[in-house]
Amino acid sequence: MDEYKSKLPRLPISKCKKIARTDPEYVLTSQAAFAGVAFSTELFLQILAEETCSLAQIHKQTKTLRLNYEDLSAAIRNLDKFQFLSDVVPQTDNLASLVRENKVRYTIVNPSPEIDIESEDEISEAEVVEAEAEADAEAGAEAEQS
Repeated sequence: MDEYKSKLPRLPISKCKKIARTDPEYVLTSQAAFAGVAFSTELFLQILAEETCSLAQIHKQTKTLRLNYEDLSAAIRNLDKFQFLSDVVPQTDNLASLVRENKVRYTIVNPSPEIDIESEDEISEAEVVEAEAEADAEAGAEAEQS
């Protein structure tokens, strides 16, 4: 039984089938073809992870390594064989830096209409909870009257 399991891909073949069926140009395909797709996807992901890990180790110079989105994006951007993924895994910027550069506007949504939020004033969490409780109590009183 272990020999049989070692010959199967780690990725579920049923998921490969589901993904293939979402393609509008899908044609009936054999089970062996789906197994081949699962094996090749597994090998591709292994190579991508190894390349990403090696680039991250070079740049970070730490004993422990934790791969994140920035490492993956850098590997895809820097390695020619993964350039076709550059539109799928784009390089991202930090929201704070984008706001500072005026490339993005970021506002906080007013949690309750009774609370007047000004940009320079800070409101404690207790005040927000208190205002929400008052609003709920007023809404309950209005519902009882009608």
